[in-house]
Amino acid sequence: MAQPINQHTSYKPGTLKRAGTFCGRQVVPVALFLTVTGATLLVSQLVITHLCRAGRPVGSLELLSLHRVKHMTDPARLIQISGFSSAAGGVCMLLTNSLRHQKFPKQALYEEIVAKKDKSEEALEFYMEQALALNSCSSVKHLIEEDGYDPTKRTERMEPLIHRACRRPHIASDIVTYLGSKDPEGIQLHGDEFQTPFHIIVANKRVDLVDLLVTLRADINAAAPEGPTPLIAAIRDANLEMVKALLRRKEIDSSKNDPLLEALNTRQLDCLEELKKRGARVTQAAVDRASQLKDIPAQRIIGPLS
Repeated sequence: MAQPINQHTSYKPGTLKRAGTFCGRQVVPVALFLTVTGATLLVSQLVITHLCRAGRPVGSLELLSLHRVKHMTDPARLIQISGFSSAAGGVCMLLTNSLRHQKFPKQALYEEIVAKKDKSEEALEFYMEQALALNSCSSVKHLIEEDGYDPTKRTERMEPLIHRACRRPHIASDIVTYLGSKDPEGIQLHGDEFQTPFHIIVANKRVDLVDLLVTLRADINAAAPEGPTPLIAAIRDANLEMVKALLRRKEIDSSKNDPLLEALNTRQLDCLEELKKRGARVTQAAVDRASQLKDIPAQRIIGPLS
């Protein structure tokens, strides 16, 4: 196993481009809206003004007449507004056209990683953190497969790389899959604060990663001495969706550490009902606790001792 790494690196790369932070897909609708709005207002006012001066009835168009709006009696004012709106739309379109050729963060990071000459441990560690932050699976793969980054090395707190990836609230599932295949042992370890990847995704409310971690052979029932299982942690967080996702897995031990008692202690009746529906064993401690609380719904859900 590689030596533990210092996660707090002082390495600063020359330049890490962040071009293209404005996404064209966000600018185009604004540009089109401003342009169409400006053109519509201009044409409408010209038609209304012409009809009013000709002395002809305008029908439903009369509702749009500026003479109905006391603070905008001058038609030139609306023309000015529509002109400014059209100009703003044109500027947005020009901006979009210029951004079309810019590099977005993931692409810029990947190209910088490929072109870099510094392959020191500090440099690789810096770029790995950037790749995880930007959810760039291609950058993660390049660092490991081409630059020799060791996916099995641990931090000073003996935390594997896959744990660090799972701590990112929005980490992509393909990165988790890739790192899990590269470090099967790491996914089983209790890292910082004796947490496993399952504890981490419970804390981050990543219900979508439950099935993936089971596929990668992570222990869904793991718990440190005197520590909670992932199921207990989900109950404490009042995360009903996570509780349901965990209980759907056949690998779950729905009686370990008495989750029914935990649901009673935290007053989580929804979790309590879900646990009972999924066959969690009713213990004497849970029955006694329900009686102490004098909670009729809880007593009804718990039922007799199993």
